[in-house]
Amino acid sequence: LRFQCLGLGPSLNHPPEVACTDWALNPTPERLRRLTLTEERECLIQQLAVYLSDPKRKKDPEPHLERLLKVQKAGLLDVFIVYELLSTSEPHITLTTDAQGLAALEQYIQRFVFEVR
Repeated sequence: LRFQCLGLGPSLNHPPEVACTDWALNPTPERLRRLTLTEERECLIQQLAVYLSDPKRKKDPEPHLERLLKVQKAGLLDVFIVYELLSTSEPHITLTTDAQGLAALEQYIQRFVFEVR
């Protein structure tokens, strides 16, 4: 499951007529650009809000979104975005991360990447 703006409304920096879902699933060359950290965060928070309000969540939880909830509650949502989303297309991103960011990245990897499943 790719978390980038799936099933959400318009984003702050997208034109109002271009929903995140439409942009993420049908990017055209004139609209193709990388979402910013802020846009990715907004999309994930919106998706989590929709998921949390879903009455079917308790009966049939979505493992990927439950994991993302744990990440968000741990205060590591930005690190999730950097590691899981941005680094896939920009692997050099960690080279420009400061010591505090690297410590958070290490915490995220230890807690959520290498967790016992």
